[in-house]
Amino acid sequence: MHHRLQHVARVVGRRALDRLNAAVPKREQLLLNLYPDTDASLPPLLEACRDVEGRVVVLLTHPANAVATRVREVLGARVRVYRRGSFGAVWQYLRSRSVVLTHPVYDSARLARRQTVVNVWHGMPIKAIGRLDGRQDVVLADWTLASSGFYRPLLAEALGVPPESVVVLHSPRIEHLCQGHADVWERVAVDRSAYDRVFVWMPTFRGREPERGGGGVSSAPLLSPDGAARLGELLARRRCLLVLRRHPYEARAVPLSVPGVLELTDTVLEAAGVGIYEVLAEADALVTDVSSVWLDFLLLDRPIVIWFPDLDAYTADRPLLLDPYETWTPGPPLADEDDLLAALDAVATGEDPFRLRRRQVRELLMSARSGGLATRVLAFAGVRRPPSAS
Repeated sequence: MHHRLQHVARVVGRRALDRLNAAVPKREQLLLNLYPDTDASLPPLLEACRDVEGRVVVLLTHPANAVATRVREVLGARVRVYRRGSFGAVWQYLRSRSVVLTHPVYDSARLARRQTVVNVWHGMPIKAIGRLDGRQDVVLADWTLASSGFYRPLLAEALGVPPESVVVLHSPRIEHLCQGHADVWERVAVDRSAYDRVFVWMPTFRGREPERGGGGVSSAPLLSPDGAARLGELLARRRCLLVLRRHPYEARAVPLSVPGVLELTDTVLEAAGVGIYEVLAEADALVTDVSSVWLDFLLLDRPIVIWFPDLDAYTADRPLLLDPYETWTPGPPLADEDDLLAALDAVATGEDPFRLRRRQVRELLMSARSGGLATRVLAFAGVRRPPSAS
């Protein structure tokens, strides 16, 4: 009964906000709602906003962190920062003529005619999401970005939007990923000269969020005590650093205490004003499982190791869009610690045995890199520029 009342309250609130959004006059204002605060699309979008007309509003989970400071440094008095989920944030959304987001400000069931919303999404899906996962929710937008023609119909169906509203255009985070960020090591207090190579390990969470009908989330499997000890020995012997970045849902996970492993949490990244894509841009290889990050990393053409020891258990609860998974991955999914350590050792010595396979997967799932992504996204959002800036 309690859950039923909560559902009714959400529906009533959503309908009321949709009516307000249709009635409230819009002003020349762009609202950016990108999650998490260190989302890699934010920096290029801020730069592209330097010469736009009107005010810019940025929603942040922590509006007093280093990211907020950077937002104000770039845009000065023209920008306003609001706490994500606050009444003020929702009101600014209702007043904005242009919106760019990765997640809805609220679960809208109807778009406003005088407002243009662009969904840059937060990663092309590998696992089933939205309506492809049995949910009825929609993520409405006038325009939704897809990384390739392969993903256009999948995103349209998953998010409940018309296929013609999904455009093949990379998210601005790709623009950020493909730039150099050599200063990132100093910002996260790493002496890069002490290491020959850097790996980034990005596992994703297991389970489902309670608000989505699940029993809660849990941490991805990492390594046994013996495997962790052997990993530490390998990193020391090969002069390598492994940067561990878990999903934000795993903030309370037990730390992996291994010499040569540096874990970057939301707290660490936000304090440094660093996004994980800046770290990825400077990484020599990626280790992951079913995280969509490997799709973006394909564009850097560097080794990708798929470590997925619980693949069968995971897919029993959560179907994959890329199925069977081993036919899509840029390297074979590994389930044995010996195989994982051997793969890392090979990359540490400069080997790249799956280069051809990786490039074949990239051709299927990712369109070619292009420039000016943030500017093009703002154009889709209907953001106006002075004639001299066009």
